[in-house]
Amino acid sequence: MGRILDRLKDIAKFFADFNRGFFEGARENSIRVIKKDAFDANDYFILLCFSDFLGIPSPASYYTLELLPYMAKELEGWEIRMDDKKDILSEQFEKYHFH
Repeated sequence: MGRILDRLKDIAKFFADFNRGFFEGARENSIRVIKKDAFDANDYFILLCFSDFLGIPSPASYYTLELLPYMAKELEGWEIRMDDKKDILSEQFEKYHFH
């Protein structure tokens, strides 16, 4: 009888570990996707406000320059990320598996 109880405890522990690992893996993947989307949204906002830094004319650049003192730290990394991106639209299409 003791062997059966030990075996049932081992099976219950296996399913508990499997369940925990499955949901932790799904959570990590979700966190990664959400962080990437948040960085992309931030990049698009900065691109909309300060596109003239990249040579894209923006009619609202006069008004968005008021945001410059608040966003100066983010602009350094943003310019590097924008230089590294090959094409913004192709990255978005690849995210949804459009080739």
